[in-house]
Amino acid sequence: MMQQLYRLCEQTVTVYHAIYHPNGNFECEQRLLQGVYFDSTDNRDTTTSGTRLERGFLLVVPNTAPRPLWMEPIAFDRLPAVQRQPFYTLQPGDKILYGQGPTVETRVQWANLVPQTHDGLVTVRCVDAKWFRNAVCHVECEGMRSYAPRTNSY
Repeated sequence: MMQQLYRLCEQTVTVYHAIYHPNGNFECEQRLLQGVYFDSTDNRDTTTSGTRLERGFLLVVPNTAPRPLWMEPIAFDRLPAVQRQPFYTLQPGDKILYGQGPTVETRVQWANLVPQTHDGLVTVRCVDAKWFRNAVCHVECEGMRSYAPRTNSY
């Protein structure tokens, strides 16, 4: 049943999660996630001071093996690097690149990972882990809203 539910999850993305340690050290955890749903669209944001182009996106990552499993950012960041391998995390400010992306090891490489130099790159604004039967079934990430605003109706 789960395969049927996530049948549109056919894309591959690279997710980049920045970790800033209290001692000043920087790490960038990156994972290649296959079998995800990734849709992006360019939107023009108009304000009183002008317009600018923004890229909206939706990423849906099923929380099933063989891909890495979701972990909350604080718990993920506290693990030693070797124990993080079977997991991934994302939080606002992290980056997602469609397809297989470059390796990022330094703050300079992180700063240079921008949409102007990497087509298909987006920045995470919202992360929402969706739960079903006391377990995370999938994780949704969004940038600028590219779809109609959601309202909760109870």
